[in-house]
Amino acid sequence: MAALSFERLMGMAHSIAIARHAAQIQGIAALKRPNTAYRNGVFEKSCALLAAESFNLELGWVVVRPEARGRGIAVSLVASLIEQARGEAIYATSNTTNEAMHAVLRKFGFQSVGTSYASQRRDAYLQLFVRNQGLSMT
Repeated sequence: MAALSFERLMGMAHSIAIARHAAQIQGIAALKRPNTAYRNGVFEKSCALLAAESFNLELGWVVVRPEARGRGIAVSLVASLIEQARGEAIYATSNTTNEAMHAVLRKFGFQSVGTSYASQRRDAYLQLFVRNQGLSMT
């Protein structure tokens, strides 16, 4: 799989949140505008019975420095991005073993849908989560 350029990645971003302490970045997260094929593939692989086209935003790139974890940084980052979404439906994927991220997602009304599926980028299984899923079913 070819790497995306920084410019292309930033072009996909709707909003980016950064947590800093002193002069050091502690965490980052983004709302992305995924391309249609990628988004549809996520919903298909997860066997989610929701209309993928209803979800125009993806929560992703949520990363907190290991030494800064457990301080609520991911919660603050996600809260900021949820506000930026202005009520739009959002989806996210998370490694099935990342219980801390699952807790953050659930705190903001995300629900797990479909079944887990193998990641194509790393040796892991992913779970689809959606927010504002009271939308049309496929």
